[in-house]
Amino acid sequence: MLTSADTTFDEMMASYDVRDWVEKAFDVYRNDSDGGRSRTGNVERARGRLFLKFIALMLRIRIQNILRMHDEDAKKGTVKKDTVCGMTVNEVLLSLNTVFAIGNTGDWRLTAVSKNVREIFRLFGLEEPKSGKIVLA
Repeated sequence: MLTSADTTFDEMMASYDVRDWVEKAFDVYRNDSDGGRSRTGNVERARGRLFLKFIALMLRIRIQNILRMHDEDAKKGTVKKDTVCGMTVNEVLLSLNTVFAIGNTGDWRLTAVSKNVREIFRLFGLEEPKSGKIVLA
């Protein structure tokens, strides 16, 4: 990039930022506790696992982008600061991990949904989950 004569400083720094975000996103899966090994001898199963990791990586980057835009909007003052401001992707996922569905035979109840979880759902344009009867057809 430094050798490109027509590249501005802002374009060059934006390119480095994007590269940094992508490297950090891939680092999540490179640093798995099992060393990133799929531990399977079946080629189809290995491809399936790789595909699922790729989908998870895309979702993770989407969450990261939404959080980044939300933080920027809060700094500009276009949206009100809330508990989601400044959260990382891992913190969001850990917060969402506090909601459990408990029950059987179609009658499910949710554990308490905290204010933080409600704000995360609101940020992503999702309705707050409700307890009740689930009918599978």
